[in-house]
Amino acid sequence: MESVSRSAIAFPVPLPPRRGGAAAAPIGRLRSRQKPRITGIRSANPARREPDSGADPITEGEEEEEVEQELAEKLEGLEEEVMAGTDEGREPTDYDRRAHIFSESSRVFRALKERSAN
Repeated sequence: MESVSRSAIAFPVPLPPRRGGAAAAPIGRLRSRQKPRITGIRSANPARREPDSGADPITEGEEEEEVEQELAEKLEGLEEEVMAGTDEGREPTDYDRRAHIFSESSRVFRALKERSAN
């Protein structure tokens, strides 16, 4: 029988009480409530962007579009590998990882779509 890791369970799992203190109440957390993170992506929200470096805004915009396009292509490739189960170093039954990749890629594609619409 194959053991199931806690990260693969989709419903709240009570954790054992913490050591060293009074008996703490068990804590449970849904995995879906955690916000996925991708590093290296500039925020689509203009209020959260970094201040301009003084470079030509036209070339900065073109560079951003190229970076976004490359990122979208990488995510599409990763999604295809995950769906086919050919991504290296992972178990094909790692559903939590697959769900994270799909949710992150859909968030990125949604942001790209909104940015291109504006």
